[in-house]
Amino acid sequence: MYFVCQIRVPTHEDGRCLFWEFATDKYDLGFGLYFEWTLTPPDKITVNVSESSDEEEDEEDGENEESTERRQSAGRQFAIVIYPDIQLHTLDQLHHFISSNNLSGLGEDPELSAGDLERGSHKGEIRVPTDELIPVYRRDCHLAVHCGSHLYPGCGVYVLKFDNSYSVWRSKWLYYRVYFAR
Repeated sequence: MYFVCQIRVPTHEDGRCLFWEFATDKYDLGFGLYFEWTLTPPDKITVNVSESSDEEEDEEDGENEESTERRQSAGRQFAIVIYPDIQLHTLDQLHHFISSNNLSGLGEDPELSAGDLERGSHKGEIRVPTDELIPVYRRDCHLAVHCGSHLYPGCGVYVLKFDNSYSVWRSKWLYYRVYFAR
């Protein structure tokens, strides 16, 4: 099983720069940074976590309508809203927060499972102009905390992408912090 986690952080009117820090307890992790241009960014930070299993990888080879349906129902994909005063540093803490606050259905979007977003199988979707600021590369964040910053290019939403898809057999804990400053 692997995961891809996207943290969507809107620009803030009081901020001028985004900062991030992250580390894992064991092994490296893929990280990339994107910026979606929009004049009306949302006011909340959201976290989208997609999980997949090995069975899904096998099914992609002989893809047909039936296997696509099974693959989409086998993986779990959900989105939740994170409140600014709550710090969640790991997926286990995230899952615990969801279950302890009875939020298991919060933010679920049936459209998310209707197709593969990366393959562009959403029909009629209006895509927001997006810039790739930092391409997804494996980072040795198990050896040292990976830190970075970026000056706001304008109004929009930063998307921090953590990708563990190349490391199917190695689970890890992700610790992260994202904030803005002047």
